[in-house]
Amino acid sequence: MRIGLAIYRLHPRGGLEDNCIRIADELVRRGHTVQFLCAEAAQDAPHPVKLMPSAAVKRTNHDRMAAFAADVGAFAKTGFDATIAFQPMRGTDFVFWGDTLRCREGLPVWKRLLPRYRAYGQLEAGCFSPPNAVRVIGLSSEQKSQITRVHATPEARIRISGPTLSPGKYRPELRQSEAGPRLREALNIPQDAHVWLWLGLCARSKGLDRVIRALARSPNAVLLVGGLSADSVGTVPAKRQIRRFGLEQSIRFLGYLSPESVVEAMAASDVLAHPARVDTTGAVILESLVNGLPVVATGICGFSEHVRKSGAGHVLENGFDAAEFVSRLQAVCADREGALSGRGIAYGRSQNLFDGLSDVCDWIEEASWMPAGLGPSAWAPAAAHAPASSSGYSVTVPAALSMIMKASK
Repeated sequence: MRIGLAIYRLHPRGGLEDNCIRIADELVRRGHTVQFLCAEAAQDAPHPVKLMPSAAVKRTNHDRMAAFAADVGAFAKTGFDATIAFQPMRGTDFVFWGDTLRCREGLPVWKRLLPRYRAYGQLEAGCFSPPNAVRVIGLSSEQKSQITRVHATPEARIRISGPTLSPGKYRPELRQSEAGPRLREALNIPQDAHVWLWLGLCARSKGLDRVIRALARSPNAVLLVGGLSADSVGTVPAKRQIRRFGLEQSIRFLGYLSPESVVEAMAASDVLAHPARVDTTGAVILESLVNGLPVVATGICGFSEHVRKSGAGHVLENGFDAAEFVSRLQAVCADREGALSGRGIAYGRSQNLFDGLSDVCDWIEEASWMPAGLGPSAWAPAAAHAPASSSGYSVTVPAALSMIMKASK
């Protein structure tokens, strides 16, 4: 089969990009031909890339994404046996859904008025709503529940894969090696310091500001920030916080980390601090646990269930509480005998955590997976900016203004 994989960008390589590349690798291993469809891609992409041109001339992120989706929808008809998108759009056969809905329940009316949310709402409705036939591959049962509630997506169109842990990020033996101490020494970290690790590309959604505030209350702690460099745009608010609290000597920005560097950072750390505001799964949670790094995470994270099952950390069950977060981090760091670390490593050995992407590739190859009575998605570029009333989250400006006026009376 000739298979197109549509993802807005391949670099920097976060969890979604990593899954996309690994799916492509597995499909090639099975004998298929793949091509990435991207708006942006690094020159060292591991498989052929077709750049979609329209996004480059747009000024805003949401307009670029809408233009990219339109390009993909038109191009997907030409020469592919199957296409899989990694952002919601119509016109492809599958969407690998690794996120939560932008236009979700409880979104304030004033936000629905914003062009950003209207554009993303229309893309989501074009993918998930009943008139379409895009098959949805998700990573958690909460995703399935959410899109069926918001978009009335037929359950026959949705499948949930198992965990997609990468073998390259599974190195529990490093916990007992010299890799951790070597990295601590290279980063000039005092021997008696508690080392916290934060990993991510989106500072606010993954709660970096919350970790920095906790660090200000923990004078014996040092924070390693992986995924973001000190000079990246995404760290500007964090750097303001750091200056305000006088924490310049307590934080090390590690920048982009290769899979090998990620597990070395885990080996050098005492706890993964992951107080995310939004995180469909939280792959770093599972990666940390099985490598022997205890975790403190918010219950909103889909993979916080693995923290509960393994007993290798703490979950903030009732929303985020700053005092509780600090207390949990300090409790984990006080576990000098390594009981929590041992539980995480044992959990990784006892569970099947690696086969999720193999299932995804099986489903892409499965010609019979199509809901009864639904044919292939029909792509209509003119509809890309049409109101998507079926989602309940894209409304016209007059209608939304009327709603606001009524609510204010």
